[in-house]
Amino acid sequence: MQQEMTLHAAYVHYWITGSEPEPGEVPRGAGRQRDNGRVAVLEASEEHPGLVIRTGVQHGDIPAVVRVHESEPELDGEGWDEIVEGDLQAESYVQLSNLDGQLHEFDLPWPGYGDECNWRVRLSVKGADDSLSVAYGEDGHELTERHRIDMWPAPEGGLRWLREDARGFRKPQ
Repeated sequence: MQQEMTLHAAYVHYWITGSEPEPGEVPRGAGRQRDNGRVAVLEASEEHPGLVIRTGVQHGDIPAVVRVHESEPELDGEGWDEIVEGDLQAESYVQLSNLDGQLHEFDLPWPGYGDECNWRVRLSVKGADDSLSVAYGEDGHELTERHRIDMWPAPEGGLRWLREDARGFRKPQ
Protein backbone atom coordinates (compact mmCIF):
# COMPACT_ATOMS: atom_id res chain seq x y z
CA MET A 1 0.00 0.00 0.00
CA GLN A 2 1.29 3.45 -0.87
CA GLN A 3 -0.29 6.87 -0.37
CA GLU A 4 1.01 10.24 -1.44
CA MET A 5 -0.13 13.08 0.79
CA THR A 6 0.72 16.55 1.96
CA LEU A 7 1.53 16.68 5.67
CA HIS A 8 1.24 19.96 7.50
CA ALA A 9 3.91 20.92 10.00
CA ALA A 10 2.62 23.09 12.82
CA TYR A 11 5.11 24.53 15.29
CA VAL A 12 7.98 22.55 13.74
CA HIS A 13 6.46 19.09 14.09
CA TYR A 14 3.66 16.60 13.52
CA TRP A 15 3.04 13.16 14.97
CA ILE A 16 1.99 9.65 14.06
CA THR A 17 -0.16 7.55 16.40
CA GLY A 18 -1.98 4.22 16.29
CA SER A 19 -4.81 5.43 18.54
CA GLU A 20 -6.66 8.67 19.01
CA PRO A 21 -5.37 10.91 21.81
CA GLU A 22 -7.83 11.90 24.54
CA PRO A 23 -9.00 15.56 24.44
CA GLY A 24 -6.12 17.75 25.60
CA GLU A 25 -3.61 14.91 25.29
CA VAL A 26 -0.94 15.68 22.72
CA PRO A 27 2.01 13.48 21.73
CA ARG A 28 5.21 15.30 22.68
CA GLY A 29 8.87 14.42 22.42
CA ALA A 30 11.44 15.79 24.79
CA GLY A 31 13.16 17.95 22.15
CA ARG A 32 16.43 16.12 22.71
CA GLN A 33 19.50 17.31 20.88
CA ARG A 34 22.03 14.95 19.41
CA ASP A 35 25.79 15.32 19.79
CA ASN A 36 25.97 17.63 16.76
CA GLY A 37 23.42 20.03 18.29
CA ARG A 38 20.73 18.94 15.83
CA VAL A 39 17.26 18.18 17.21
CA ALA A 40 16.26 14.55 16.69
CA VAL A 41 13.88 14.20 13.72
CA LEU A 42 12.03 11.26 15.30
CA GLU A 43 11.24 10.75 18.99
CA ALA A 44 9.01 8.47 20.99
CA SER A 45 6.20 10.46 22.59
CA GLU A 46 6.24 10.91 26.32
CA GLU A 47 2.51 11.73 26.73
CA HIS A 48 0.54 9.61 24.24
CA PRO A 49 1.87 6.47 22.53
CA GLY A 50 3.23 7.53 19.19
CA LEU A 51 6.14 9.12 17.36
CA VAL A 52 6.86 12.84 17.14
CA ILE A 53 8.40 13.99 13.85
CA ARG A 54 10.39 17.25 13.93
CA THR A 55 10.53 19.32 10.77
CA GLY A 56 12.63 22.14 9.34
CA VAL A 57 9.38 23.94 8.47
CA GLN A 58 7.77 25.94 11.25
CA HIS A 59 4.35 26.05 9.54
CA GLY A 60 3.89 24.63 6.10
CA ASP A 61 3.13 21.73 3.83
CA ILE A 62 5.51 18.82 3.38
CA PRO A 63 5.00 16.44 0.45
CA ALA A 64 5.18 12.88 1.76
CA VAL A 65 4.80 9.28 0.70
CA VAL A 66 3.54 6.70 3.20
CA ARG A 67 4.21 3.07 2.32
CA VAL A 68 2.93 0.07 4.31
CA HIS A 69 4.78 -3.23 3.79
CA GLU A 70 4.17 -6.83 4.89
CA SER A 71 7.78 -7.11 6.04
CA GLU A 72 10.86 -4.91 6.39
CA PRO A 73 11.62 -3.22 3.06
CA GLU A 74 15.12 -2.96 1.68
CA LEU A 75 16.84 0.22 2.83
CA ASP A 76 16.73 2.79 0.01
CA GLY A 77 18.83 5.69 1.23
CA GLU A 78 19.50 7.28 -2.14
CA GLY A 79 18.90 11.04 -1.94
CA TRP A 80 17.80 11.14 1.72
CA ASP A 81 19.64 13.32 4.27
CA GLU A 82 18.51 11.47 7.38
CA ILE A 83 16.85 8.10 8.03
CA VAL A 84 15.65 6.92 11.44
CA GLU A 85 13.39 4.10 12.69
CA GLY A 86 11.11 3.84 15.72
CA ASP A 87 8.23 1.77 17.14
CA LEU A 88 4.50 2.40 16.96
CA GLN A 89 1.70 0.39 18.57
CA ALA A 90 -1.36 0.21 16.30
CA GLU A 91 -4.42 -1.97 15.73
CA SER A 92 -6.24 -1.12 12.55
CA TYR A 93 -5.39 2.46 11.60
CA VAL A 94 -2.75 5.18 11.85
CA GLN A 95 -3.23 8.94 12.31
CA LEU A 96 -0.87 11.68 11.20
CA SER A 97 -1.79 14.92 12.94
CA ASN A 98 -0.49 18.23 14.34
CA LEU A 99 -1.28 20.97 16.86
CA ASP A 100 -3.54 22.72 14.33
CA GLY A 101 -5.79 19.64 14.34
CA GLN A 102 -5.14 18.75 10.71
CA LEU A 103 -5.43 15.02 10.29
CA HIS A 104 -4.68 12.22 7.87
CA GLU A 105 -5.93 8.76 8.78
CA PHE A 106 -5.51 5.49 6.95
CA ASP A 107 -6.35 1.85 7.62
CA LEU A 108 -3.64 -0.75 8.09
CA PRO A 109 -4.05 -3.91 6.00
CA TRP A 110 -2.10 -6.18 8.44
CA PRO A 111 -2.16 -7.97 10.86
CA GLY A 112 -5.90 -7.45 11.15
CA TYR A 113 -8.47 -5.47 13.06
CA GLY A 114 -8.47 -5.72 16.84
CA ASP A 115 -4.96 -7.14 17.07
CA GLU A 116 -2.68 -4.42 18.38
CA CYS A 117 0.88 -5.05 17.36
CA ASN A 118 4.17 -3.25 17.03
CA TRP A 119 4.96 -1.53 13.76
CA ARG A 120 8.40 -0.33 12.75
CA VAL A 121 8.29 3.15 11.26
CA ARG A 122 11.18 4.29 9.06
CA LEU A 123 11.27 8.04 8.43
CA SER A 124 13.41 9.32 5.56
CA VAL A 125 13.89 13.11 5.33
CA LYS A 126 15.50 15.38 2.76
CA GLY A 127 15.65 19.15 2.34
CA ALA A 128 14.85 20.05 5.96
CA ASP A 129 17.76 22.48 6.28
CA ASP A 130 16.93 24.15 2.99
CA SER A 131 13.50 25.15 4.31
CA LEU A 132 15.11 27.56 6.79
CA SER A 133 12.07 27.29 9.11
CA VAL A 134 10.15 29.92 7.18
CA ALA A 135 6.41 30.08 7.64
CA TYR A 136 4.34 28.97 4.64
CA GLY A 137 7.13 29.46 2.09
CA GLU A 138 6.89 33.24 2.42
CA ASP A 139 7.62 35.60 -0.46
CA GLY A 140 8.36 33.03 -3.10
CA HIS A 141 10.61 30.85 -0.96
CA GLU A 142 9.94 27.28 -2.07
CA LEU A 143 9.71 24.71 0.70
CA THR A 144 12.05 21.84 -0.18
CA GLU A 145 11.49 19.41 2.69
CA ARG A 146 10.23 15.94 1.74
CA HIS A 147 9.35 12.91 3.90
CA ARG A 148 8.91 9.20 3.21
CA ILE A 149 7.37 7.00 5.90
CA ASP A 150 7.73 3.22 5.59
CA MET A 151 5.85 0.95 8.03
CA TRP A 152 5.77 -2.80 8.61
CA PRO A 153 4.80 -5.18 11.46
CA ALA A 154 7.93 -6.14 13.45
CA PRO A 155 9.20 -6.66 16.99
CA GLU A 156 10.18 -3.57 18.99
CA GLY A 157 13.59 -2.20 18.13
CA GLY A 158 13.72 1.23 19.79
CA LEU A 159 14.97 4.34 18.03
CA ARG A 160 17.72 3.61 15.52
CA TRP A 161 19.47 6.01 13.14
CA LEU A 162 20.33 4.50 9.76
CA ARG A 163 21.67 7.75 8.32
CA GLU A 164 22.53 10.83 10.36
CA ASP A 165 22.91 14.27 8.88
CA ALA A 166 26.13 15.65 10.38
CA ARG A 167 25.10 19.29 9.84
CA GLY A 168 23.44 21.32 12.56
CA PHE A 169 20.17 23.05 11.62
CA ARG A 170 20.58 26.50 10.11
CA LYS A 171 19.12 29.44 11.96
CA PRO A 172 15.89 30.94 10.53
CA GLN A 173 16.51 34.08 8.45
